[in-house]
Amino acid sequence: KNASAVIAALLLSMPVFIQQAGTIFVDTFFTFTFALVIYFLQEITKNPHEKSNVCFFGLALGLFIGTKYLGLVYGIIPLIIFLVIQLRQKTSRLQIICLSFISIFLTGAFFYVRNWINASNPIFPAEVKIFGYTLFKGYPVVADNLARSTIFNNLPNLTTAKAFLKDFFIMTDIPGLLVFLCFLSLPIYLIYALKKKQKSLLDIWTVVSLIMGIIALFILYLKAPYSYRDLIHNIRYAMPFLLAVSVATGFLISRLGKIRPFFYIAALLAC
Repeated sequence: KNASAVIAALLLSMPVFIQQAGTIFVDTFFTFTFALVIYFLQEITKNPHEKSNVCFFGLALGLFIGTKYLGLVYGIIPLIIFLVIQLRQKTSRLQIICLSFISIFLTGAFFYVRNWINASNPIFPAEVKIFGYTLFKGYPVVADNLARSTIFNNLPNLTTAKAFLKDFFIMTDIPGLLVFLCFLSLPIYLIYALKKKQKSLLDIWTVVSLIMGIIALFILYLKAPYSYRDLIHNIRYAMPFLLAVSVATGFLISRLGKIRPFFYIAALLAC
């Protein structure tokens, strides 16, 4: 409980979260629903056949992808983890998976269905292409404009890279730096866990999922439309990524008993 409280304090004391709390933007709610997705995913890991957890996971994921378009992409990561958990089970897999998708549809479908009816494209004005074939038409110039507005497409410019690092530090500050250092320590913990036979398979699976999921979220953030435009303001698009890094920090600290008091002191100073 102490570790959870400290991690929450670190996350919420980052300037990007403090700034968003008093605005009309939906990013704080968007990130909160992602926290619920992670929580219920954790509960499903403990008991994959508990239907109430599956329903709440689906409802939370639906809210997440229904709040912002970015959730449609970010949400793929917890959904893949959920499917892997279920496909490893021997019974009730299909029933549980169907239940989760019905729950996702209940809270996440409205805006996409409305777009589909009004514009014949669920994610209008963006265009959807598969293997060169246009599945859904959007505005012809949108794809190029969106590509130019991402951090990813502008990073090769050294000036952009420096501006990004500067603005990202301004909006995450010392609490952000602390959780990033903890995240960078996760591979070391993974090596240690693999060498120590007494470490559970669940611990190893959790670390691998966290590392891969967080890297994927960061890449998706860099490729998010408009992330480069108004760079410092749109660090808010990284809030789900920052949440995931904080969760990883909490996991790591909960496993390192002797170091924990020193982390608490560092976290207090950071906040």
